[in-house]
Amino acid sequence: MMRIAILTIFATSALIGCSADKQSPEVNFQERISTALTSSNGDEKRSAVSALFYQVGLDEETKKYSARSVEMLMQMSQSNISFEPLPAEVDFLHIVNGYEIRPNLQPIGMIVLTEESASSGNNTKLPYAQKPGSDDLIFPSTIRRLVKANAAADKQLQIIAVGMANPPPRFSGWCDILLSDGSTRKMELSDQGVGNQTRVIRGQAIRSCSLTGELKSGWLKLTLMEDQETIFEKKVNSPDSQINFR
Repeated sequence: MMRIAILTIFATSALIGCSADKQSPEVNFQERISTALTSSNGDEKRSAVSALFYQVGLDEETKKYSARSVEMLMQMSQSNISFEPLPAEVDFLHIVNGYEIRPNLQPIGMIVLTEESASSGNNTKLPYAQKPGSDDLIFPSTIRRLVKANAAADKQLQIIAVGMANPPPRFSGWCDILLSDGSTRKMELSDQGVGNQTRVIRGQAIRSCSLTGELKSGWLKLTLMEDQETIFEKKVNSPDSQINFR
């Protein structure tokens, strides 16, 4: 009985040791990224960086997206690698030129890559996900699905909201964006604590907007652009604090 008890203790200790030695998915992913980025052989580096992406469900066009992502990372070398939670209210689904564009895996966080030679704040952020059937982490790739055939090409839409006062005025608002599948996306506007915000999106048109400020002095201005053409611009001075489009 004593021998059995001793063997049980040794077996349990071995299992605990193996468990303690096993790296977390986060540490494992960090090491895989670091190894890929520091490879000195071009072909080996491309293969290692490519393996960091989950490339399932891609068509000929989205394979080009993936190739550009690989090339972007290949330009990086030794980097500090850290994790961040997903930004609040982040939306990874987009409608572009009649296609639904989204990641092929659901992102669960962000990887932040900061090159050791880069200046403060100059970093690259990529969403990461859990690889199906595994504990491993991986970068999702972009896939697309046609939702409206023969859709008109999207335009580059810009929304520029600016308030001027001392201290910067508070404001909030929204714009409705017509997308190429016929749906409408509402984009929120805020002063961000600095009195201005610029939003850029691909879409068919800016359908309507409303901007409301808290002005005790100064002014509030809203500028809307479609493919570099200004389609609306209005400025109101205190005490007026409301701008509407359509």
